[in-house]
Amino acid sequence: MLIMDEPTSSLDDGNQVLILKVISHLAKQGDSILMTSHFPSHAFMLCNKVLVMKRGRIIAAG
Repeated sequence: MLIMDEPTSSLDDGNQVLILKVISHLAKQGDSILMTSHFPSHAFMLCNKVLVMKRGRIIAAG
């Protein structure tokens, strides 16, 4: 299992895409990925399960 806290933080757009591709590749190989992001689009592009939180409370999951 790989746990990441905002893996694309402080990266330019090109490097964000590169990191997201690596994460996607690892997930397709069967690795479990747990990551946080302030960019919902990143989560929706990569993840098969997403949890949306606001002020420490879960407001959506699926």
